[in-house]
Amino acid sequence: MESYHLLMESYALDAGIALHCRMGAATVFYRQGRLYLGLGYLQRAANLFQLAMSMFWDASRAENGMACLQYEMWGIRWFEDFMETYLTNAANLRRNDLAMLPHLSDLQVPPSYRDPSLRIAVFSLCDYSPESPMYWLLARSRQNREAYCSRHGYGLEWTSQRPSSSKDRHPVWGQIAGPLELLAGGKYDWILSMDCDSLFVDMTVTVDSLLYRFASRATPWGKLEIDPDVHFLISEDGRGLAGGNWIVRNSQEGRAFLQGIFGPDDANGNPYLRPVCNLQVPGRAT
Repeated sequence: MESYHLLMESYALDAGIALHCRMGAATVFYRQGRLYLGLGYLQRAANLFQLAMSMFWDASRAENGMACLQYEMWGIRWFEDFMETYLTNAANLRRNDLAMLPHLSDLQVPPSYRDPSLRIAVFSLCDYSPESPMYWLLARSRQNREAYCSRHGYGLEWTSQRPSSSKDRHPVWGQIAGPLELLAGGKYDWILSMDCDSLFVDMTVTVDSLLYRFASRATPWGKLEIDPDVHFLISEDGRGLAGGNWIVRNSQEGRAFLQGIFGPDDANGNPYLRPVCNLQVPGRAT
């Protein structure tokens, strides 16, 4: 365990270094998680497995990535050993169930509760060209957001144009840049950022009710208030954190958190913008 800690501190604290050997980093996370799993620390193991999964997922999208992952690497069969351990532990933990979430279970907040003092917006970037097979989603996504925001009096911030601050980056960065620009404008107190392909299914559930249920605290006079120390909420999908849907507070801490993720445009100062090598399938020249 000490050896794995040393490896993580040496090679995994800087994302740019870790991404140069994604599956090596994933191996360290996975093997450390297995040790914690054996000691009974299931939550800690789940966190490490998710770090391994982030590297696995990034590798799968690289050139030759999916083919490469079919092979045993670093002594691990990734689709058999890793995925089985990772998903089984996640299913046993059930961290996406309401009973497992950190909230005041004895306080009842109606799912349709609306605090008129809160200025809330829903942001989505649908950056698909007409040639994309996903282009049909734009009309469906906007219609869904319009119906929901109109019902609850939320600001509708739906766009198919990448924010100017992220035009030179991969489209995924627009989902961070857009809320950052809105927060800087000061028009909203909270922003719910949703992936284009996420839809509101139950239109009666408000963002306010989520905030008061999962980010609130009880006052001495028996009234609920949103905890001033909560600045960011993110969902889980049963396997771990689901980065496609999250809520950020327009506070110094909330803005700083997103800005820290977005980082500078200079690749030397932003490890996520550094080029990484493609994977090579064993026995095949690339």
